[in-house]
Amino acid sequence: MKNVLAYTIWIFFLISCNDVRQSTTNNGHDTSALKNHVSNDPRYAVDAIANCSTWTFDNAKQRADTLIKYMDKTLEHADVKFFCAFPQTFQEMQDLFGYDPKTGAAPLYSYPEGKNVIKYFASLKTIPNALYYKKFIDICIDGVWEADHITECFGFADRLQHDTKAACESLSKRSEQEVRSVFRFIMDGPHPDNEYNDALQQNLIPLLTEQNPKLAMLFSEAYRELMAETDAHRH
Repeated sequence: MKNVLAYTIWIFFLISCNDVRQSTTNNGHDTSALKNHVSNDPRYAVDAIANCSTWTFDNAKQRADTLIKYMDKTLEHADVKFFCAFPQTFQEMQDLFGYDPKTGAAPLYSYPEGKNVIKYFASLKTIPNALYYKKFIDICIDGVWEADHITECFGFADRLQHDTKAACESLSKRSEQEVRSVFRFIMDGPHPDNEYNDALQQNLIPLLTEQNPKLAMLFSEAYRELMAETDAHRH
């Protein structure tokens, strides 16, 4: 009886190991790491996103199609897969949502489709904070206003106001240059000297000061630099 039980356990172990080794491919992406986890396991997103680097795209259109697909929350682990497919740099955001005078509109340049994809990313709440804000900050660094979807730091200011502690913790790990770049992109535009930016500064400075006074100082510096450049262009 003991031998039968031991044999049964051994067979189950071999089958389980084989399941873990199996990979499934979707749009050219290895999704095995995304498949073999329990969705309510808190380690799931961390382990899965650690394998985001295996996700590659032949072109921006393929990335766009993947993002649209995983906005469907009925799909297994849709948010994690959407997050993995989302761009990692400002340049990749331009390639996906912007407009190039030579090559024309990017795959998600159209409205409201492109705006909805960005808003979906900006409202994600299922991704661990450290991973989520790392990517959010990465896509904002060196960002500049280009109208349409390439504007207002892709909604990062809203997260700063409503999830201040977590956003500031991630910002605090970045260089001063990177942080100023992010803050500047929040306020950048054709006429940054406006009531919206004035109100944003008045609202954010106290919140940033409470979490990290240095971040508040960097935001003020970015604001003053942007206003000084605006004044210079007027003369």
